[in-house]
This record gives sequence, structure tokens and C-alpha cells, in this order.
Amino acid sequence: PTAPWVEPPVYRDWVLSTDLPVRFPGAMGEDDDPDGDGMTNYAEMLAGTDPTEGASRLVMELWPRPEDLSEADLLPIPEGQAAVYFRSIPGKRYALQWTDDLQGPWQVNAVLIATTTQTRAVFNRPVASAFYRVVLAQ
Repeated sequence: PTAPWVEPPVYRDWVLSTDLPVRFPGAMGEDDDPDGDGMTNYAEMLAGTDPTEGASRLVMELWPRPEDLSEADLLPIPEGQAAVYFRSIPGKRYALQWTDDLQGPWQVNAVLIATTTQTRAVFNRPVASAFYRVVLAQ
């Protein structure tokens, strides 16, 4: 399989496109974490998240936030299925992956394009236990 090559941004240009120079002039290095969310500026650049806003990091959430979900994500979950909720950035692509063994292999269950700041991924309930994760997709 092939995928189109997307040229990553140049770090210096990315910093200038953010609010870092104004809000955190002393924390513009690649290894800095000005918003304290556990992601370095360089990781935020690669993930497309906001380095000045800790709530923009990719994280699974235990409960839905109805005011932040799309209309489709508010529909009832069909019988025999379950859902995970995660913080998202509108326009970004995310993949829901699963495995029955943490050693892998991880399999893609769904690829979603976020339209709101929280996204729901629905999947068939596993017969036995399984592990799920959400990753940024290309």
C-alpha cells in the first residue's frame, strides 16, 4: 500500500503560526511543554494539537460531553455495540484500533474525521476482553 507524502512543517514556521511567541516566549523550544499537558512542542506540532491549550491533547474520556458531540454521535448505541469517547480536533483523522493482546498486532476498527471537540467511536462488543486505543491517522 502507498500513501501520499505530506511534507511535515518546519518547526520554526510552526512556532510562528502558533500563539507561543506571545503567550510563552520562554518556552518555544522543541522539548518545552508550556501548557503542561505532557506533550512537548515538537510532539504537538506532529499531532496538530495546540501547544498553548492543555485540553487539546489526544485523550480518551470516560463520559460523553453532549454539548461537544456531533448529532450523529448523540444517536443511541446499537445493541451489541459499545463506544469510546475521545478529545478531538475538528478536521483531524483518527483511527480506533484494537487488539486482544497488548503485544499486538493492533487492528484498525474505524477511521474517523472529527467534526467536533469530542468524538465517539462505535464498535462491536468483543466476545472476550480487548484493548482499544485512538491514534492520529494519516
